[in-house]
Amino acid sequence: MSNDPLKRFLKCLPKTRVVSLKDLSKRYTQCVEEYKSRGILGLLKLKSREEVLEVVLAANKEPYLSLSVFSTGKNWGLGSKMPHGEPTVLLDLSELNGLKWHSKNKGVVLLEPGVTQMQLSEFLKGSPFMCNVTGSCNYTSIIGNAMERGVGFYRQRTKDVVGLRVVTGEGKEILVGGFTPSGGQNENSYIYQHGVGPELMPLFFQSSYGLVTEAAVELIHVPEEQCLYYVDFDEEAYPSMIGFLKEMYVQKMILSSSKIYNANAMETYWKEERNRAFRLYFSIEGSKDVFPLKSTVVENSIRSLGKQFSKFNFSGPVSESESRSLDREILRIFNGTPDSCSDVREAFNVKDCQLEENGNPGWRLFLPIVPFDTQVIKEAYQVVLEAMAFEGLRLNTVMNILDEKAIDMVISIRFERNALGVEKVDKTYELLMNRFRKMNIYSYRQDIDHSSKDQFVEEAYVKSLDGLKRVFDPHKILQPNKYN
Repeated sequence: MSNDPLKRFLKCLPKTRVVSLKDLSKRYTQCVEEYKSRGILGLLKLKSREEVLEVVLAANKEPYLSLSVFSTGKNWGLGSKMPHGEPTVLLDLSELNGLKWHSKNKGVVLLEPGVTQMQLSEFLKGSPFMCNVTGSCNYTSIIGNAMERGVGFYRQRTKDVVGLRVVTGEGKEILVGGFTPSGGQNENSYIYQHGVGPELMPLFFQSSYGLVTEAAVELIHVPEEQCLYYVDFDEEAYPSMIGFLKEMYVQKMILSSSKIYNANAMETYWKEERNRAFRLYFSIEGSKDVFPLKSTVVENSIRSLGKQFSKFNFSGPVSESESRSLDREILRIFNGTPDSCSDVREAFNVKDCQLEENGNPGWRLFLPIVPFDTQVIKEAYQVVLEAMAFEGLRLNTVMNILDEKAIDMVISIRFERNALGVEKVDKTYELLMNRFRKMNIYSYRQDIDHSSKDQFVEEAYVKSLDGLKRVFDPHKILQPNKYN
């Protein structure tokens, strides 16, 4: 018998496609964030849920091996395809791309990790439902983004997920979430995501306890009436615009996720030089009876602030003469159609969506959840301005309003992919992290260099996480260094 645990492991998987270390392309060993390369032992391209289970069971026989996973690898800004820890075997789940209706009446689909938001968008054409699209790439995985608590244009993706099929680190397949005792085999399954008794599903978001091989996803009903608004404003109007938005969310006038772009973000992604510091986009939806009333309230509120607005009705196409590129893309996304990716490719000087090898400049994300409070938001943006001046890097911000309590502030740091650029982005990231921590504000998604359990300060909490890890993954096989 071989003394090499990797060889023994692979010998148990005769049907699995293995890519050796020497054959790995840079798209697996480099990332657009320029984090240090990890020790990757090899890559397994898996095609079915059965193969995932087989691989995890085999790894349990070799406790010195670890497994790391990606769905489609578009985790840009946070690590791309690169694993959190090392040494490890990478599992590529992009070819697990099964997609089917669970209930056409209730708007629930069952999908696998390789299903992209473009694939789901195409699948739903002609139905009364649409995908909760993010502003990211066409080829972003629905499951991959949801399991990291990504944010769509209508709601946080965790709210889309109503059930999961999981292979735990121990090699057991379990169903969690809103399934019935029938195991999710009839239309009455997945109508209530919490299930019965102790709720296990939340434990698998942003964790290393198991690998998700299928999700039940609840879709968005296409509204009867809908209109997209945008308002340009300067820094001095910041308090009044935030106050307006807060009131609209409290009164349930706005139900989807509004977006506030700074001038840098608009210029980077859509090549639009702005005369104003910010642009707000939001959507109003409703029935034919309710929609006019909501629109009147919203428009009168904006006018009372002395602001002008532009709006685009969803019932007809937006002509070239009345809308610039940014407006068309936002309109498409609110309609459930992912971004065309052409703007992202242009921003990073690439011809395809493989930013890992050729994307330039580099790109890192810092994602604090900021209280929906005018003064706190103003202080948070002052930290962004300080970070821009610190090393002279370009910072784009997009504020995704989650609800009347919280805002996801997406801070994108762009830098040259060389030694000096990496030094500057490291220092800028640390400044952001430390300044926000002083405000008791933290990034809700950590990159692969900042996702260890060191992020947690309460010892009892860390011990609880370790205890759960031992329950689901006793040999600590899955996702080393990811919050464990």
